[in-house]
Amino acid sequence: MMNGDSSTWLLDSGASHHMTSDLANLSLHAPYNGGDDVILGDGSGLNISHTGSFSLPSLKSPFFIDNVLYVP
Repeated sequence: MMNGDSSTWLLDSGASHHMTSDLANLSLHAPYNGGDDVILGDGSGLNISHTGSFSLPSLKSPFFIDNVLYVP
């Protein structure tokens, strides 16, 4: 999100991958060693730095998301 609150998550159940620009959002993370980039709508690419897991609080129990991409 440009000029947005980095703690805000936009949920998209049809997304092919989950991403964050804040490494602190990931509870467990490791460096990403693959050669893939995230391709934006204008065709430019952003490097994937890490992958990890995220826990989203909910009323009943946390919702865990694995394989979240960290794209600084």
